[in-house]
Amino acid sequence: MNSVVLRDIGPYEIWAGDPAVKIRDRFSDNLKNRLLDSGWWELDDEKLMHYAQYFNNPEKFVEQIEYR
Repeated sequence: MNSVVLRDIGPYEIWAGDPAVKIRDRFSDNLKNRLLDSGWWELDDEKLMHYAQYFNNPEKFVEQIEYR
């Protein structure tokens, strides 16, 4: 919030400040790739509600969604 972003920010990265600087990656490269490959944002609301129980555990979430 209120950060000045001067370039594209990669998926699942944490940035802050003015100008914005990268703080860290939110997940490992492996988990980031699995999340991106899952296409979770294309799921309909009903399927998202089904997987909502795994939202606090991203590793478990990608395991479940990879086998849909």
